[in-house]
Amino acid sequence: MKSYFPPVPQVAALLIAAVTALTLGLRAAEATPCKGAGATCPTNRSCCSGLCLGAKSGGRNHVTGVCAVAQGGPCTGDGECASGRCVDGVCCDTACTAPCHGCSAAKTGGTNGTCAPDTAGTACNDGKFCTTTDACDSSGNCVGSGNPCPLPGQSTICSTCQEATDSRAQSEGLTCGLGNGQACSASFQCTSGFCVDFVCCDAACDGTCEACTKANTGADDGTCEFVSAGLDPNEQCPTGTCLTGSCDGAGACGKVPVGDDPNGDCPPGQCVTGSCDGAGACGVLADTTHCNDGMFCSQTDHCDGAGHCVGGSNNGCPMDCFCEPGDTCLQEGQPCPGVVGGP
Repeated sequence: MKSYFPPVPQVAALLIAAVTALTLGLRAAEATPCKGAGATCPTNRSCCSGLCLGAKSGGRNHVTGVCAVAQGGPCTGDGECASGRCVDGVCCDTACTAPCHGCSAAKTGGTNGTCAPDTAGTACNDGKFCTTTDACDSSGNCVGSGNPCPLPGQSTICSTCQEATDSRAQSEGLTCGLGNGQACSASFQCTSGFCVDFVCCDAACDGTCEACTKANTGADDGTCEFVSAGLDPNEQCPTGTCLTGSCDGAGACGKVPVGDDPNGDCPPGQCVTGSCDGAGACGVLADTTHCNDGMFCSQTDHCDGAGHCVGGSNNGCPMDCFCEPGDTCLQEGQPCPGVVGGP
């Protein structure tokens, strides 16, 4: 078989034509307007932002990408921006993380996409507890002012703010805002308004035999309860006849139980029981109890209900004669006729 090769002049002409077509194509491509954000692209040069996200080629693998958003353009995430930084809804030239700095014209009054100080007066947070109004200054600093103390419900004395402890204190340095059970020395320190037994208490706790510490009541510190029986931390219970001198555990001072007399307070007698009555006194017999007052001329002797034996309304003297001391019946100061005195 006889092969055929074109003449050399024809081959040269074909090569020149191909090179010319390629050159014209490249020039036409260069003259084509660049693509905006979100448009498909084969290379970075295709995009106005200069970045074609996701495009790659090599061997037989050809993948078309998407044009990135240029600086200043709108965005929702860093991955959309040619700069790799989406700040304040626009693609920014830097991360722009300094306080009181932004990247949108709405915040800075400047240009979208350029990080700059926020407009003076823009609200911010200086990170401090002891300021109430924070605002940016013209240099990009967050400046706080105002005093949050006293907080609602706090004593007006609590007007000095302590940054180190995020609390309120008065001029003597006593901390305010304390909860029940915390140590205190003045009522204004406590949120409840009550400082009892040197702890913040849930109530005024100022009744007889009431306390606010576990050591005195058995309940948690800060809870007002009755003082435990046998204790008297506030020295409210006097000592005396048939009294224990301490609290009874039910909010009152203790009394010796009826029938007992551990201290020997109640001597025996005609009209007394010889023991305590359970109400803080010695027991007495009823006024109907018979007794003997030891007088000859007194009759129908009985107890008076107060521990004493008294004579009755009748006596052993004749009519018009009266029983006088000394067991004598007298009439107008003279002995009654025919009456003999008692033994």
